[in-house]
Amino acid sequence: MDQRCVECHQSDAFVATVIGPHQAAGIGCVSCHAEHKGADFKASQAALETCTSCHNDTNKNVYNGKKVGTPHGGIAGYPVVNGVWSSKAVNDEEWELKKIPIVRLPTDDDAKWKSKQFHALHSERVKVMPGIQGNALGQLSCSSCHKSFDPIDRITPRSTCGTCHNGLLESGTKRVLISSDKPNCTSCHVQHIKDKRRWGDQFLNATHAAGL
Repeated sequence: MDQRCVECHQSDAFVATVIGPHQAAGIGCVSCHAEHKGADFKASQAALETCTSCHNDTNKNVYNGKKVGTPHGGIAGYPVVNGVWSSKAVNDEEWELKKIPIVRLPTDDDAKWKSKQFHALHSERVKVMPGIQGNALGQLSCSSCHKSFDPIDRITPRSTCGTCHNGLLESGTKRVLISSDKPNCTSCHVQHIKDKRRWGDQFLNATHAAGL
């Protein structure tokens, strides 16, 4: 059935990929995009809701021997815990697609590389949201999140995460897909990494970022 999905849902703009961890867990297209739910059912919206309905501590199912739980301890997924970078690095295939001009130096340990990816992604690819100041190009800058640098302000970024990472409106119709007080998992965790529309209106792709 998943193969049938892939055969139809392919275009120049969209490639129906499934990320490695989901493949390893036996998760395919129909795991998130259910069918036969009636004429008013929207499979894409249901897939967004699947993130939190699956990834929570009350889900006792096992996926190829692995369990899932509530992400980020149930709070905003700030990547530094007790002074240590804790988020996973972006996988190599997805990072290559972003075409952000930074490289991992031989001297960069995992924590340094995570930090470089995180900051480059935000400064190179993210437009400012209402209520957040950016640079002259309308993109995020260092001072969008950090209010001081000596010492570095690590408090303000924690409080601004939700401004960009909560809620989701449907492109075009502006219909509410995720309410503004709920986390939008796909603002960070992209399933279809080769989908050219994956970033929506808030993000710049490589072409836009280069000013082309």
